[in-house]
Amino acid sequence: MRSLFQFNGIFAFISCILIPFSWSLLWPINELQKFVLLPITRSIADFLGITYTLTDLSSDSTLFVLIYLLSFLISIPVSWWLSKRPMNKQKRIEFLQISLTLFLSIVLFKYGLDKVFKQQFFFPEPNTLNTRLGYLDKDILYWSTIGSSYLYNVITGSLEVITAILLLSNKLRRTGVILSLFILSNIALINFSFDISVKFFSLQLLITALFLFTFEINKADKKSLKFRFQVLSLSRNASLVCIFVILTEGLYPYLINQNFNDDLAIKPSTYGTYHVINPKGSIDQICVHSDGFIIFMDNGIPLNSYRMSQNIFDKSIEITGYEDHEHLFLKVKKENNTRFIFEISNLNKGKSIVLSTEKENISEYPLNKQKVHYTVD
Repeated sequence: MRSLFQFNGIFAFISCILIPFSWSLLWPINELQKFVLLPITRSIADFLGITYTLTDLSSDSTLFVLIYLLSFLISIPVSWWLSKRPMNKQKRIEFLQISLTLFLSIVLFKYGLDKVFKQQFFFPEPNTLNTRLGYLDKDILYWSTIGSSYLYNVITGSLEVITAILLLSNKLRRTGVILSLFILSNIALINFSFDISVKFFSLQLLITALFLFTFEINKADKKSLKFRFQVLSLSRNASLVCIFVILTEGLYPYLINQNFNDDLAIKPSTYGTYHVINPKGSIDQICVHSDGFIIFMDNGIPLNSYRMSQNIFDKSIEITGYEDHEHLFLKVKKENNTRFIFEISNLNKGKSIVLSTEKENISEYPLNKQKVHYTVD
């Protein structure tokens, strides 16, 4: 059991080093990981005859999963080599405990703030709001449901932030570890149940929490269950540096963007849903995404989506399709507060269509009503 316990910690530690994470201030780590790991994982895939379509290290992509295989393979000889050197074994375990605690703390802190500021579970985009329920994937459906509630995001995000802070305290670390175990077990269950593509990373975090929990239990046995958590404590200066890095890494994106509630963030002027008054072909709705996408829909079913490659405030906007790489040009003319004309032209084919539309008021959708009913009558 001790060997398994140490292997668990080593595997979690190596995974923390190799697996890409969405660093903000520490972005050079991401670039270094890509530079080193992309050719290695591609070589492994080619050697094993594994086909892959995504050529980057996207979450849960084939190459991403191969990094875990690489971490596992590296952990085997490292664990064997360390098992032959019993000297300073307790120091090694304490090093793993401190490093993994810091990593888990920064992850929970970042994801917690993402929830509090509505950056992770944001309010559904116009195309999602107008897609038939049966045509939504389970992950989009879950994401949209959670994103519709500001209160739920603030509470769950605050719990993760509090857990991250507790992990940094010697006297309260056990409470933080237990909370993180419950939080990450729930997250892993959600990711597998709703087919959300961070399954392996959530399992990695859960394995990390299990290692820290086992460490606390073993330590409690030695201390006769006394509420003491004095391990290999960091020096005062090192502690201040770690706290500064965690706070800066977590808060940096929001301090730069000044967006502390995505529900209130300024959206593009053409953002929203437009009902086509004079349908041509099968297009009866046009949805403009806040990230610069335009989606054409037919009776609640998405037809085509295009990326706006120019500023959406321009009079003429180039839009590019994904599958056929079709290039079109779009002009949006405002007639009044609710009436807009979309002119879509294909210069290569010399064709164009003009659609008169009425902009819908998304704020009036029932899903956008932040109300709590205490009675049903």
